[in-house]
Amino acid sequence: MSQPAISRETPVNRVPERKRMAARIISYLILFFWIVITLIPLYWMIVMSFKDTAATASFSPEWFPKRPTLATYIRFFTETDAMRWLGNSLFVSSVLTFTNVLFLFVGRVCIC
Repeated sequence: MSQPAISRETPVNRVPERKRMAARIISYLILFFWIVITLIPLYWMIVMSFKDTAATASFSPEWFPKRPTLATYIRFFTETDAMRWLGNSLFVSSVLTFTNVLFLFVGRVCIC
């Protein structure tokens, strides 16, 4: 005598389309607010770099500088050794990158 076939199908638990859409909207809103929160300091640093010293020291914040200036950049590159600092950083990063690639290549050759 043959056994009756046992159904092994499980009921499909489908999330309704509205719940899925609501979850997606909530996740996008959280992501949007996170992006805004993380980009505001970057924007603030850039805006502050285009202000003169008096506007930088003022108590009331300005989101858009009234008189943007490049004076701080000009003073930074003319009165300091900024180009030497940049050259030193470029040299150190180039040497480290080269030695890292060299050691990784030697290690890869030894493994094969």
